[in-house]
Amino acid sequence: MSDVELVFSHGSLMPNSGIAGQNVVLAQPATDRILGELDAAAKMSERLVRDVERVEEMRVHDFTGARYEAFADDVCRYGIRFLNARLRTGEIVVACAERGRPVRFTEEDLKTFSRSRADREDLAVMTVTQAILRFTKQALRDGGWDPQRGALLTTYFCGLCLLVLGDTYRAWRTQHHDRVMRYDKRLGIEFLARAITPADSEPSSRQLALAQAVVTLAENERSQHTRVIVQMTAQGQTQNEIADHLGLTRKQVEGRLRRFREKAKSARERGTLIPFGLDR
Repeated sequence: MSDVELVFSHGSLMPNSGIAGQNVVLAQPATDRILGELDAAAKMSERLVRDVERVEEMRVHDFTGARYEAFADDVCRYGIRFLNARLRTGEIVVACAERGRPVRFTEEDLKTFSRSRADREDLAVMTVTQAILRFTKQALRDGGWDPQRGALLTTYFCGLCLLVLGDTYRAWRTQHHDRVMRYDKRLGIEFLARAITPADSEPSSRQLALAQAVVTLAENERSQHTRVIVQMTAQGQTQNEIADHLGLTRKQVEGRLRRFREKAKSARERGTLIPFGLDR
């Protein structure tokens, strides 16, 4: 027998032979794959047994106390990592659809999740907070989790996270929108005029006219993010601070300011003064 062949005799593993009692010759790579699958199955079985033991240990105290709290903390951390990774890559869309609960993420929000770890974690934490309540009642107390079906507790929990994600995403989006809208209402002519006027001085007619031109441009700007960037810049926030707040990169903030500044320059009689620090 060569080094790259292995013979399984009758009574041993004989995949795809179809002939009882006959030796089967398998190439070594196929054998390695089969043994690997068996090893993985054995490890999965061990983890399932451990999950069953943990559930019974927690059931003694009706899923309360330090043991349950430690377990819930571990499961939630796992769920946050699971959601965070899929929100970052956009795979969350497919994952929800495969669970039969598709979520209509906007393209802009998907881009935000791909760039902003803070926004990903906000949504992930909101989701696991809801999922753990349902998990404790449905999976643990009511016996919804069945180890005979082969799913680990963490797998079951992640499935519940995907089921509640639609609701938590809508709640996150409302909060995110409100956060942006807080700035989208603060831009005024008097405020801008004073922002470009030296301290202890009153705005001149030219500065008021300049502020009027900028306000008009901002109001006509289709992109809400660009409007907010202009407003936050007028309030003295740096590009890094604005980027962190809106889930954008500094270069994106800089690019939007540059394009807006070009519009502002064309609206002024003179192009030497860049309003309220938009050149930062």
